[in-house]
Amino acid sequence: MTVAAEHAGWSPACWLGGSDPGGLASPAASPTAGHLYAPRGVWLDDKRLVVCDWGNRRILFWRDVPAESHTPADIVLGQPDVASADENRGGPPGPASFRWPHALAGDVLAVADTANNRLLFWRLSAGEPAGSAAAAVVGQENFDASGENHWKAVAADTLCWPYGVSACGDRLAVADSGNNRVMLWQRGGG
Repeated sequence: MTVAAEHAGWSPACWLGGSDPGGLASPAASPTAGHLYAPRGVWLDDKRLVVCDWGNRRILFWRDVPAESHTPADIVLGQPDVASADENRGGPPGPASFRWPHALAGDVLAVADTANNRLLFWRLSAGEPAGSAAAAVVGQENFDASGENHWKAVAADTLCWPYGVSACGDRLAVADSGNNRVMLWQRGGG
C-alpha cells in the first residue's frame, strides 16, 4: 500500500535545483547559486539550510530556509565562486576545497569529504560559516593530505571513504564506510 506524502501530513512547499520536482534533467552547463548537481547531504534547523552539492563539489548555504522554489544560495563553500565546480578547486586538497562532499552535520558544520578521506569543520559565527576555509580537519594529518587511512594501516584517527556524519552537542558519529565501522568521537578528547 502506498500512502501519498500529503496523506501523512506533509506536502511540498518548494524545490531547489532541478527544473521540476521529479525531473532527471542535467544541471546547467555552468553551476549557479540556484542549481544542484547530485545533492547528497542536507541539514536544516529553524532558520538555515545547508546542502552538499556533490556533483559541483561544494556546499551551498542558505541563511534562511527558502520559501520559494529556485531560491539561490547565499554562501558557497569549496569553490572560489558559484560558477566553479572543479575537484579540489583544480589543485591538491586544501582547507577550502572538496573532492566529493557527501554528508554534513550542521551543529558544528562538519562535512564528510568522502574521496579525500576526511572531515572538514567550519566555525559558525552569527549562525554562518566564518570564512571560506575550514578551521579543522579530521581523518588526515593536515589539509593537504587525502590518503585512505593516511596510506597506512587502519587506526583510530584515520578515515577511508566517510559517507555519513551526525553531530549532537560535543559528540560526532561518522560512517567510515571503507573501514566498515562507525566512529564515535567526543569533542575535547573524552
